[in-house]
Amino acid sequence: MERDDEINSSRLSDFALNSLCAAGTGSFLDQQAKRIEVRIENEFGALAEKSENPFRGISILE
Repeated sequence: MERDDEINSSRLSDFALNSLCAAGTGSFLDQQAKRIEVRIENEFGALAEKSENPFRGISILE
């Protein structure tokens, strides 16, 4: 984190993804997009929305 006096707040200056527990970081979705050769930024979500049998993930919030 670093201080940004222009917005009177702190901001993230660097980060690293943990590949050992990728599901919690979003890295898992990025890896799957690469695996099926689609862009995570725009194609991956569109394909997911077209699914006739979507994955019902496990959530502690349900």
